[in-house]
Amino acid sequence: MRFRFCGDLDCPDWLLAEVARMSQASVRDMQAVVEEVFRCVLAGTIDQKASLAALREKLKSFNLSDLEGMAAGVHFIATSSAKNNVDDVSLLQEIQQLGLSRESAELICAPYRTSKEAVQQQLELTSFRLNHLQSVDWRVDQILASSNTEQPLDKVAVIKLGLSDGDSVFEISKERLDVLIQELKQARGILKR
Repeated sequence: MRFRFCGDLDCPDWLLAEVARMSQASVRDMQAVVEEVFRCVLAGTIDQKASLAALREKLKSFNLSDLEGMAAGVHFIATSSAKNNVDDVSLLQEIQQLGLSRESAELICAPYRTSKEAVQQQLELTSFRLNHLQSVDWRVDQILASSNTEQPLDKVAVIKLGLSDGDSVFEISKERLDVLIQELKQARGILKR
């Protein structure tokens, strides 16, 4: 069976197992898991050790593995639903079809309903980025002589990218720089469509 919150694909097997575990949890326990997961998703940071420690303090009846699984299940449901722009009514129906009780499904859908756009914005900030570009600096160097080339007076551009995890510096020839600029212009044109 295909689910909209899974991107119109079948539900992953591991999630079915976690839904069965979530169904056994009390409403109070599920509330604690859902609150912690949404807090982490909206903060944009998932400090798994701290989150699990906080949950472990509240929910002494579950072992660490159970808490990890339930948190991962709620996280997947929340983020995948936001990625696929699923409305809360459809999400409620779909996760009930997986076997989650109405009360537990409502516990997930209530914060999803109020924070769907914030979750989507947070996902946009962190999606498809290894690190963030913070600055670009460049200069043109003229090589007067080199053991690698017989032609004197070659020019190269030295580009320094200031990234969130450190700087990246590289040299590029005029020909390759022209190709790079042309390809970036084409990419920009495609993205504007």
